[in-house]
Amino acid sequence: MGDERRVNESAELGDAPVVADIDFLSGSRHRLRILNVLRGDAMSRRDVRASVDASRSTVRRTLEGFLSRGWVESTDDGYRVTAAGELVAAEFTRLSETLRLTEEFAPLLEHVPPSSFDIEPEWLAGAELTVSTTAEPYAPAQTQTETIRTADRFRGFLPAIELDGTKLVHDRITNGEFTASIVLGPACADHVMEEPFAELFREKLATDRFEVAIADGPLPFYLGLPDDERIEIGVADDEGIPRALVQSSNTEFREWGEATFERYERDAERLSAADFETEQSG
Repeated sequence: MGDERRVNESAELGDAPVVADIDFLSGSRHRLRILNVLRGDAMSRRDVRASVDASRSTVRRTLEGFLSRGWVESTDDGYRVTAAGELVAAEFTRLSETLRLTEEFAPLLEHVPPSSFDIEPEWLAGAELTVSTTAEPYAPAQTQTETIRTADRFRGFLPAIELDGTKLVHDRITNGEFTASIVLGPACADHVMEEPFAELFREKLATDRFEVAIADGPLPFYLGLPDDERIEIGVADDEGIPRALVQSSNTEFREWGEATFERYERDAERLSAADFETEQSG
C-alpha cells in the first residue's frame, strides 16, 4: 500500500516540473542543438556559441537552465552533458525526428487506421513518398503500376482492383515473366467473378504462377512486397481515389510487411480457376 501511494504521489508531483522542462527545451531552436553538441567532449561557452551560431545571452541562459536541471555540469574544461542530459537529449531528439516524419508522411498517415499500422516511426526515414496532386491525381497508382511492370515476383493485398492493372499482371504472368500471390478485399469478390475479370483470372491461375485469395474482412491499405526487398504502402480516400504511396527499403519495415501479409493471407479464402467459371465461359 505504501509503495503504491509513493508511486501515485511521485506521478502527481512530477507533472508540473516535467511540463516545465519540456517547455524549456522546446522553447528555443538552439536549446536541443546545444544539448546535443555537449554530448561529446567538454566545451567552453565560446565553443558552444560557435557550434550553434547563437548569441552570447542565448548560450548563457541555456547553459544556466541545463545546469539547474542537472542535464549539464561545469568542469575545468568547460561544460559537458550528464547522464541525465544524455537521456533527455536522446529521447527529445528521437521525438523531434518522429514529429518531422509524421509531418512529412501526413498524406499517408491520415488515411491509415492506427490499429493496422503499428510501425516504428523511424522506419519511414529515407522512404519515398508519392502523393496525388491536381496535376497528377493518379501518381501513386502509376508508381504502383511501375512496380508491377518491373518486378519478377510480387506478394501483396489490394483493397480494390481495376482492369488495366489486372491486364498488365495477366500479360506478364501468362508470358512467364512474373509470379504473384495476392489477397483481395471482400469488395472485390463479386467484381472479379464477372467478365472480363473472370477470364483474366482463370488464365492466370492456369499457369501455376498466380495465387489469389479473398480476405475475410476489409483491407486497411494497399500492401506491396516486390522481390527487390522493398515494401509499399498505399492509401486512398473515401471515394477510392489514390492519395499516397510510400516505398521503403528499411529491413524492419519490410519484415513487418511480410508478417502482415502472411497474417491476412492465412485467414483468407484461397480461390481456384473453377471459382471464376461463368456462363459466358461455359
